Amino acid sequence: MMWSNVWKSGIWWRGGDASPPDRERRRSPRRMVRLPVSVTRYRDEPHRQCLAVDVSHTGILIAPNIYGSVREQVFLGTDGFNGRVSALIADQRPEGTALAFADVEEGRRLANWLTARAEGRTGNPQMS
Repeated sequence: MMWSNVWKSGIWWRGGDASPPDRERRRSPRRMVRLPVSVTRYRDEPHRQCLAVDVSHTGILIAPNIYGSVREQVFLGTDGFNGRVSALIADQRPEGTALAFADVEEGRRLANWLTARAEGRTGNPQMS
């Protein structure tokens, strides 16, 4: 049987018995970071240490799961990062809790900082 890639209805299909590739649903690419972050559900609540598994400019996946309902607000921070970032619980998954940044600019700043740290760079919070 011949295998070929074919463009159909805006997506690439591989010929033969292969199924089409899954569509990417994310608005920005994710980067693996595996760095500690602190999460609070209320501004005066003690923080809970979690692990940032991956991050993009629009959201973050943390583990282990945190309790809360979808669209509930939480605040993220980490040592060395100036400020806290507001996020909303987007989904509960077996691998962790997906959070969407409520403030996109602050979320982008945190994402850039975490990515720089994961890559061994300084983690300058002013990077964009």
